[in-house]
Amino acid sequence: MLGSLFVVVLIVTLGHKLLVQIRTGYERRQRAVFLPKIQAYINGDNGRFATYIPGPLGAWDRRVVLWTLLEQIRYVRGRVQERISVAFEDLGFVEEERKKLAHKRWTQRVEGAEKLGRMMSRRPLPELTRLMQDPVPEVRIRAAKALGAIGGLEAVASLLGALRDTNRWSALRIGDILGNLGEAAVEPLIQEFPRLPPSARVPAIDILGRLHSHTAVPLLVTLLRDRDENARARAAHSIGVIGDPRGAPDLVAALTDAAWPVRAMAAKALGMVPGNAGITGLQVALADREFWVRSNAAEALRLKGEPGYKALKGLLDGPDTYAAQKAASMLQEAGVFDAYVTQLVDGTPRERVAARRLLGKLVTLQRTDLLTDVAARHADPRVRDAVAGLLQPATAARA
Repeated sequence: MLGSLFVVVLIVTLGHKLLVQIRTGYERRQRAVFLPKIQAYINGDNGRFATYIPGPLGAWDRRVVLWTLLEQIRYVRGRVQERISVAFEDLGFVEEERKKLAHKRWTQRVEGAEKLGRMMSRRPLPELTRLMQDPVPEVRIRAAKALGAIGGLEAVASLLGALRDTNRWSALRIGDILGNLGEAAVEPLIQEFPRLPPSARVPAIDILGRLHSHTAVPLLVTLLRDRDENARARAAHSIGVIGDPRGAPDLVAALTDAAWPVRAMAAKALGMVPGNAGITGLQVALADREFWVRSNAAEALRLKGEPGYKALKGLLDGPDTYAAQKAASMLQEAGVFDAYVTQLVDGTPRERVAARRLLGKLVTLQRTDLLTDVAARHADPRVRDAVAGLLQPATAARA
């Protein structure tokens, strides 16, 4: 009995393996036949798919056409993408996947949503929208991805509704999808924001920054005074990502926020906003008691270019030792000291005095790594001697 069962299982296994090999070989040959015709269709100006590959197609041929079209649609946009979507509709592939959306098994609903998102057809939008209420979280996420891929106002509205999901992870994932929809999502998101639950507000603020829309700046400026410190911090960051100078005065005010993450993000954002607004506030922030606030303020000043360098140089002999050290680090990273090293010997008398005074501050701060390297390696012996002279007090102190 067991021997007979083993033989049956072996025959079935070998038969299945043989069938798979036959089908794989057939599909490979058919793909070579169909691919030039499919490319001719998608690059053509008119004509239905059946004009290029007449039907009816068998099950294996349909499988070849389906996966070839799914592969081709990944790399195209505009009119070509629309022609492939029409082919999916004409061949009945869209209808087949739509039926899966109502299947009792959630894995089938996931598969249907995923393929419909790749087919880019607008026909199943109502069903995908309803699927956003599915009891299985994975189904809702796949439906959200499909809606995000297809786009349009209906998709935006559905995704915004899904942001009200109390599950924070779901809100973050849907927020990520919304962030890829572009300008079409900005105005609806602004209007929906007051109705969002706490778990969705921070993802929504990040989305507004990622969309780089100046339309969102008034809302973000208002959120700098929100009761939630996370919302205030992310609003500051989003203003910086957008880079709208209108938000600079409010970012300067946020440098005095009671919560240090807000101050840190405000400092970082000021570095991303064009213009010189906030330089004085950033100088003050370099004396903040929190490390990340000081670090972001120093980096922001470096990003301001020459006006920021001037502010950093003014901090080198200030009363705050950390601010002076951080300013020296940023100026060294920006390569500002390199020009002064050359001016020690090649500058005008006034430039030589200024260079000696500025580089002398580095010695006072005991940041002599750069100068020590210059004294040992610089190609000009005059520069080596001049820098060695500056380093003498530090050398004597160590001795």
